[in-house]
Amino acid sequence: MSITAILAIIILVLLGSVLGKASAVLSSIHRLLAMLSYADPKGDAFRLQNEPKSISGMTNLELPRIEKDFPEFHWPEWRQRSENILRMYLEAVEHKQASYLKDVGIGLYDELQLAIQENYEQDVEEKFDNLKYHQTEISKYERDKFICRVLVQMSVEYYHTLKGPRVEKPVTNEKEQHRYELEIVYVQDVTALGDTILGYGVNCPHCGAPISNLGAKHCVYCGTAVEPINIRVWTPNKIKEI
Repeated sequence: MSITAILAIIILVLLGSVLGKASAVLSSIHRLLAMLSYADPKGDAFRLQNEPKSISGMTNLELPRIEKDFPEFHWPEWRQRSENILRMYLEAVEHKQASYLKDVGIGLYDELQLAIQENYEQDVEEKFDNLKYHQTEISKYERDKFICRVLVQMSVEYYHTLKGPRVEKPVTNEKEQHRYELEIVYVQDVTALGDTILGYGVNCPHCGAPISNLGAKHCVYCGTAVEPINIRVWTPNKIKEI
């Protein structure tokens, strides 16, 4: 029962005690409970399925700071791109093919490959149907002399299917509300990062060895082809559910 409903019942009880009309109050309470039952037949479970997740919407505060440092940063474009990245990420997980995800950093691509590998190993089937975006906002902007970060939060819903022999709570086409965070980074001075560069996925996607040469096309340890490190450009770097 919602707080509003509880307050309404308390008010009715108080009015009844003051006016001495207990029977009328009880009748009103019964009508109110019937209305609530009709409007929300499944209680909390119904609200969890239909009420969008709240996010930290700091766009109005953080966007002027970003635009002051990077006048070329175009938020409507990045909002659309962030939503497209999440859609491609979920499609890649569903189809177990990393090639669905385009134009992202090595770190994010590696995260996706690990998620797909885990689903393969656990024999998990996962689907995300009817994806809908409720809200997309900048939640935080950080800057130092090496790296700038913009965090984008998205409130979404989709019909989720999750099946597998080891899945504790399987679901089939169940409507769910979720919240995701995308990290976008702008590397200003990659050579000054030292060991912390590994935290941004600058390593071989095959053997995990660090890529020390910014212009390297192949891993010096295993020979796997690698993408050159993007510097002085905004790059989607991490995504997670929050």
